Amino acid sequence: MPDKFNCKMCGYCCRNLGKVSFSDDEKKLLKQIKSDVNQIPLVIVYPESTDGILLFEWEYRILKRIAEERGIRVDFKINSVVFDLKSNKSLILDWFMDEKVCPFLKDEKCSVYAERAIECKRYPLWIGTNTSDYGGKLMVEENYCANCNSSKEGIKGVKERYGKLFSYAYQKHLNKEYIALLVQSAIKKGVIKPALNYPMKFLLKRIEKSEKLSVFDFLIEKGLLTKEKYENDVKKFKDGTYAQERL
Repeated sequence: MPDKFNCKMCGYCCRNLGKVSFSDDEKKLLKQIKSDVNQIPLVIVYPESTDGILLFEWEYRILKRIAEERGIRVDFKINSVVFDLKSNKSLILDWFMDEKVCPFLKDEKCSVYAERAIECKRYPLWIGTNTSDYGGKLMVEENYCANCNSSKEGIKGVKERYGKLFSYAYQKHLNKEYIALLVQSAIKKGVIKPALNYPMKFLLKRIEKSEKLSVFDFLIEKGLLTKEKYENDVKKFKDGTYAQERL
């Protein structure tokens, strides 16, 4: 049986956010992800070299509110969008906190621990697939952590080693799947007409000038998602129960 993972609360990952976001293997997958993640014609608008962490819409809203209430400067940026030709709007799929050191780190401790992002909850574990189709084989990898030994166990061993943290890592994977399925459904129903085969330079200019809103707000407005269902799903995403139900 593998040793249980024990976070030593050294703050290394909080001071090196770039390492929280992508392992070497994740970076190798970026070209595939950019061109086709779950068959969604998305556009990733942040530079590959940017330090920081990915934030899902619900995480961004909470952390932005906390930052404003506490007067903390945080550089939030849009991470990826689907550009809808019907409405001429950029539908935001997720966000990016463009910071090398977490601005919520105070006295070497997380000041937003209860509301920390899934990226933080799942560290140092990453779960994804080896194809753009989420029906593909699961990949499990441990990111670099200054105070833990890497495990070479399979998925069963990793689950034993990490416990609930494993479900958080899987939750990030499921969050992306959840968004992808919603967007796919909207495209199939003709609610979203995505920009396809556009020269990237031209498309980025259209995105820059367009109105931007959350894909969830857009789908709620169009009647494809209810606010109640969205809020219930987000609650499960945050506490990891959505992943636990799937494991």
